[in-house]
Amino acid sequence: MRLATYEDAKEGAYLKALFRTGSGELENSVFAILSPDAKAYLVPSGRSPRMVFGTAQRMATEMQEIGSRYHGSNASPDHLPKMANVRLALNVAACDDVPLVIAVGRNAKEEQALEKRLASWAWNSYFAGRAEYATTTNLAELSMISGTKPASGYVVVQPDRFGQKGSVIATIEGDSKLPDQLWEAIGRYQSAGEKDTGSHISAGRQKGIYWQTVIPVTDPGPRGR
Repeated sequence: MRLATYEDAKEGAYLKALFRTGSGELENSVFAILSPDAKAYLVPSGRSPRMVFGTAQRMATEMQEIGSRYHGSNASPDHLPKMANVRLALNVAACDDVPLVIAVGRNAKEEQALEKRLASWAWNSYFAGRAEYATTTNLAELSMISGTKPASGYVVVQPDRFGQKGSVIATIEGDSKLPDQLWEAIGRYQSAGEKDTGSHISAGRQKGIYWQTVIPVTDPGPRGR
């Protein structure tokens, strides 16, 4: 699952408990594979898959063995894998180099209906991993996005390189043929290309771009400064 790390206090406390870091604080990344009830560690936890497994081959072998013990279900989840708000979702979309899909409702009931419809496709193999998601009833949340935005429906957004702003790729009405139009809009996304962490951070600082997290960043490494 995609972690929020420093964007949710409750999640941050849980992640800190999953793995004790060298600093003793919550650091930028945590990796763990847990049982379906999240009570048992299936492998030792760490900062990354490489730290836990060492090689891709070993990771594949051990995950195949784990998979043979947990067969899962063919049923798709009924919830949307969304971020807490549009601001965060836009930033994460830029980090993951994918478009952002926002369900915009005029009220909470409409927002929930749009979210439920979108969730039925978000887990589909055609769409899984191809976008970030958010929902809102507050049009002010869309102020950092340029272009025509719907009062109700879906908007597909191209984030800028630093995830501070975005531009509308397409709008989709709530009663339209969602999968076809969503697939077409996602296909129009323009990748930012490969990013080098050091130069990306340096360029952001030169532009005066800084991200304010919900809880303090306690990672002592360069990504925490």
